[in-house]
Amino acid sequence: MSETRRYVVAYDITEDSLRRRIRAACRAYGGRRQYSLFEMYLSERERAELITDLTDLLAQRDEYASVKVYSVGPPDRDATLGETPAENPENVV
Repeated sequence: MSETRRYVVAYDITEDSLRRRIRAACRAYGGRRQYSLFEMYLSERERAELITDLTDLLAQRDEYASVKVYSVGPPDRDATLGETPAENPENVV
């Protein structure tokens, strides 16, 4: 059985069409937490697929774009304090 780890993906992208494509790729793997921040639980294989998908999309950029993928550790160390945001907050496009 493959171990999953928690990852956070944050992006800063000026080009609207690329930002939409990056957002769609991230949604395929995890949930949106803030406007440009996603949280996901991935196996090593899924992480590699995500990195490939994002790299392919970034190769198409015309303007500034930055995507960071942070490993936050195994799920058993997670803690949520306060309220958990809705999957699709109404004030997030």
